[in-house]
Amino acid sequence: MNVYYKNLFEGLKVSCRVADKTKTWDSWGDSNFIGDYCKFYFFLEGTGVITVEGTEYDPKPGQLMLVPCGIKHSYRTVPGNTYYKYWCHFDCVLNDKSLFTFLKVPYIVDVEDKIEVEKEFEELIQNMNKEDLISVLKVKKSILRIIEEFLSNCRYSFEFPLDESEIIMKILKYIDDNIDKKISVKDLSSYVHFHPNHFMRYFKEHVGKPPLKYIKDIRIYKAKNLLYLTSETISEIAEKVGYPDVEYFSKRFKRDTGFSPSDFRKLSRANPTISGL
Repeated sequence: MNVYYKNLFEGLKVSCRVADKTKTWDSWGDSNFIGDYCKFYFFLEGTGVITVEGTEYDPKPGQLMLVPCGIKHSYRTVPGNTYYKYWCHFDCVLNDKSLFTFLKVPYIVDVEDKIEVEKEFEELIQNMNKEDLISVLKVKKSILRIIEEFLSNCRYSFEFPLDESEIIMKILKYIDDNIDKKISVKDLSSYVHFHPNHFMRYFKEHVGKPPLKYIKDIRIYKAKNLLYLTSETISEIAEKVGYPDVEYFSKRFKRDTGFSPSDFRKLSRANPTISGL
């Protein structure tokens, strides 16, 4: 497996809100519904129409349908031949966004191993109302297995074509563009869709220092440049490099360089070799 994708999926979280196996009533349906959860339908019998983003589908028995969260859809069944189906509402989140924001898939697939999908739905339903640890883990396992079965029966694509160097450059550019703001590990890891723990390891491996140490060093380096090259006040420079508290900036600057900002400005202009720029 691509190491980037493997590391990326360390941050995947799944949970199930509700699951069941039901025969729909004649008036089952809704129009232009947008849910804050994802849906799976596994059809056993019946007919109807499900419209997703303007495209009509008439799911057949043995087909598995996915409706990602935030997608407008309408659905109805045919009176007298209503759907009999397994279904669940679930969340699948990757770094605070739905997995299907990044993973591009069709909305409906023909399932090859129907028995396996039925088995996972049955286990999911059985464990949903239990509160012991094993049942909670089994619910997560069943959701992941159903997602796996869906992906195994379709062609899908992922939105992350970046190679290693592009990822690092993207991160460093983000830091440079936002150096006047507060930047956290969570901000950076979310920006490149990494789990925070993996991001910290990844950044240190490729840059040679932890992300917060790198950010601090960049702030000081930029401050030295501005002190040496401009006549801006200490307060203005502090704000430009992300220190709204000028007193804290002055203490941090002296701790790192051995000089106060004002002394550094005088000495570096008198003797540029002192600046270290």
